[in-house]
Amino acid sequence: MGATFIHLSGSKRGKVETLAGARIKIGSREDCHLRFDPRNDPQVAPLHAEICFENCEYILSDGGKGTFVNNRKVPEIILQDRDIIEFGEGGPKVRLRIRFADRPCKPFRDICADCLDSTIVASENRLAAFPSFLKAMLWEVYREASWKVRVAFFSVFFLMAGSILGSPLLLYKSYLDRLYYEKSLLHLSSEIQSDRLTQKELEKRLLEAREQLTHHRTETEAALARLREQREGLETRLKESTSVLERRDKRIKDVESQLNIATRKIRDLEREQEAGESVIQRYMGGVAFVEVAYTFEDSAGRKIRFMRVDASGEPVWDANGEAQASVEGKGPVVYIRSSGTGFVVSVGEMLTNRHVAEPWWEEHSVKSLIDSGFRPVMVLYRAFFPGIREPFPLRIHRLSDKADIALLRFDQRGIKLPILILDSGPGQAIVGRPVILIGYPAGMGALLARVDPARLKKIMDARGSRMSEITNELSRQGLIRPLTTWGHLSDVRPHQVTYDALTTSGGSGSPILNTQGKVVGINQAVLESFAGSNFGIPIRFGQELMSQR
Repeated sequence: MGATFIHLSGSKRGKVETLAGARIKIGSREDCHLRFDPRNDPQVAPLHAEICFENCEYILSDGGKGTFVNNRKVPEIILQDRDIIEFGEGGPKVRLRIRFADRPCKPFRDICADCLDSTIVASENRLAAFPSFLKAMLWEVYREASWKVRVAFFSVFFLMAGSILGSPLLLYKSYLDRLYYEKSLLHLSSEIQSDRLTQKELEKRLLEAREQLTHHRTETEAALARLREQREGLETRLKESTSVLERRDKRIKDVESQLNIATRKIRDLEREQEAGESVIQRYMGGVAFVEVAYTFEDSAGRKIRFMRVDASGEPVWDANGEAQASVEGKGPVVYIRSSGTGFVVSVGEMLTNRHVAEPWWEEHSVKSLIDSGFRPVMVLYRAFFPGIREPFPLRIHRLSDKADIALLRFDQRGIKLPILILDSGPGQAIVGRPVILIGYPAGMGALLARVDPARLKKIMDARGSRMSEITNELSRQGLIRPLTTWGHLSDVRPHQVTYDALTTSGGSGSPILNTQGKVVGINQAVLESFAGSNFGIPIRFGQELMSQR
């Protein structure tokens, strides 16, 4: 058989192509049999669909980009003559014409149905129409069936014909024997009439003739019974063979369908892996390490200081690791340091958690200090980006009252930074989908742990214990880079998303991205008792904060 494609629309409109073969590839790639121009027909994918010729039928399988048959989107379908196929929504259309070759094949069930419709079903006298049905069956099987069906059908037909023709031969032989015995009886009668045989001899011959006739009748009936059994056995075998063939065809189709599904899943996983690597390389430069230091002062502007210092001016710590501090102290100012993660959402703007922007927000350890009249004062607030030597001073622009989210601003100084895209479409955060987390978990400790020990010693010897100077030196040497972890969404709620991408404290404010590179949430907290559950805020809260005037 052959397939003829009549182009109804697209860049090849008006052209006619005839293709033959067991598999026809359709797309814009060079190796496709039915190829479209990718510039003039952009709706057609590189490998958009495939048409396979199996069991005398053309089966179309969609490649995942959308194929429509008679205006209906289908993943897989058996094609019929004159079907209209559209490749991609609004893409080129073709009309399919199935061309029969010199030796076409036709399913056996269709041959039987056609012969019944044309002979026995259409005739009032079905018994008289049986020879016409048999003649039509022989011709249709010889002309349109595949070679396997022809071999099976004619083998069974000749066996049945031999069995049926054998019965008349046996009956004819029985008829001849009966004529012979009747002739013998007539001859004996003539002998009796001529008195050439005695009465005793005549009775003996008559008895022998009767015995032979009875024996022959018994053999004939036994032969007929055997022929009937053979015919019934052949009919049963024919039905069983037909059923086995149908079951085998169904199993083959089921296995092929499962194989196609598994192949598509493997292909999707490979695409997700490649997309994830591309997302990390594209956007990690827009994820910043946020360093914060603040102190407290009273209503008179006096800052909290250490009460006791040693000869070098450093605070004196007791056995419990505590040092006395008060606004009356004469030692250095007490600074509280923290860190987190932020990511660029527009030029000069980044999103993070509110508890990163205001470390004292909902912090129970300093609540009593704030309640007694002290106010927090920010003394160090800056962001470090990978590959950029100098930090960027930060300032708070907006704080959310609905969720743990803050919008920060900074002077980008004309430096080009990757801008992360926020997911604005509904339903993109779906349970089971893979996600990527980019951030700075464990803060300064993790940054120092990744530095070569010899190199770290030189930095510590040069900068001492001044953390702000150490951070500056790490940035100048290009040692500030985010960590990336993979995971999957395990729960999605209006106020919170849960996932298993590994992180810890310091990773607050990290963007949660899908494999398309869009931010679906902001990392907020971890469940320390179970590492498989981390919590984030849906990105819609960040979008609402950015849209406020």
